[in-house]
Order: sequence, then structure tokens, then C-alpha cells
Amino acid sequence: MKATSWVSTTAGIPTGDLVVTMASELGDPNAIYYSQRRGWVFPPASNDIDWSHLPENDSESIRMFESLRLKGADWLGIANEQKKDFRSEHPNLAEHIQRTYQFHSRSKDYYICRILTPEEVKKRSK
Repeated sequence: MKATSWVSTTAGIPTGDLVVTMASELGDPNAIYYSQRRGWVFPPASNDIDWSHLPENDSESIRMFESLRLKGADWLGIANEQKKDFRSEHPNLAEHIQRTYQFHSRSKDYYICRILTPEEVKKRSK
């Protein structure tokens, strides 16, 4: 993971906003730490699952993503290494995330999106 690339990409994100990251190694919190932001890794750390891998069941991943969104997650950073196979390996999760975010910026290592509020998602789906 290139934490420095994440830090430079987050420069336009308000410091009080909460972030979710999917680093090149899932579960790696360095991007959050070095950007001096608060937030979560995805999948979120839990004693119940191996959070260094996405669950095979996309419905479980969607539930976890929604939980973070409802807790106030404002931004999602996906390492390009994760994004390249994401759609083929987790098509339902990829579609759900696409419906609930707005593209913000891209670096050579990260794809950054603003996570929409439930109200914004509802407006978008009309």
C-alpha cells in the first residue's frame, strides 16, 4: 500500500470527515493513520471474521459497508490493486458501492469517493 499516495489524495477531504479504506492489503490501517483521519478499514475489524479478506458472501459485505455508512463514513478509498478485480470477484458489492458513492479523485494508487448519505442515495434512485 502506498500510504503517501493516499495522504496526498486526501488533501481536499476535511480533517473531521470519517474515512473507510480498502488498502492493497485488506485490514491495513496505515492509510488512515498517515492521513491523520479517523475511520475504518474495510472490512471493519472484528473478532467474528477474518478481516484481511472480504467475505465470500457479498450480502455480508454490503451489510458491513452500510453499517459504516450509517455510522457516518464520509469517504471511501479503494487501492487500485483492490479495484482491478473487484467487479468480477464481488459484483453485488461493487454495484452497491457504485450506487452509494460519488467519484472524487484518483491517484496512481487510490480511487477516492464521497459516500452518499441515505437521503442522497434515495434521491439518486428516483
